[in-house]
Amino acid sequence: DRERDFGGWADQSKTMCGKATTRDMILKRDLKPSVSNRDCQVTAGTLADPYTGRTIAFKRGRTTSAAVQIDHVVALLDAWGSGARDWTHARRVAYANDPDVLLASDGPANMAKGAGLDFNGSGEYSSQGTGAPDIWMPANKVYRCDYMAKRVAIKTKYRLTMTPREKQQTVKYLGACAAGKVG
Repeated sequence: DRERDFGGWADQSKTMCGKATTRDMILKRDLKPSVSNRDCQVTAGTLADPYTGRTIAFKRGRTTSAAVQIDHVVALLDAWGSGARDWTHARRVAYANDPDVLLASDGPANMAKGAGLDFNGSGEYSSQGTGAPDIWMPANKVYRCDYMAKRVAIKTKYRLTMTPREKQQTVKYLGACAAGKVG
């Protein structure tokens, strides 16, 4: 349960101003340019979406905000299953609001990502043809190596585990990235 186990978006009014939350902080960082209201809530901007490679116009609103979502690169369910369940509540809230873990992304791509990891090895993501069938990968092939490297950095920073299969696939994929054989 995201709210119970990881809390909501943290108040960032001390670092930004007004009624800003972590969501606003990430939108301000990732939308170029971004527009904010007097409460420091991001109301508009343009996202160069790393997951799809598309440019998305963001406009804050009840029916429009979902076009750009804030993704936990290592999904909360993945983090929970790889060690976060043993953390204190405060550490889980800090993780869920850590800018290093978060990325503004295309809303539908973020929703398709789900948990980010196929825990049961069913090959749920194998149709992507990425060479890493247990790990969700962005449709934007140019960003895939950076995405995998970011997942490793987050898992390392937070000492989150990888299943043997996830680790093998990650090492193999990043090796292909380093050799220039992924594209």
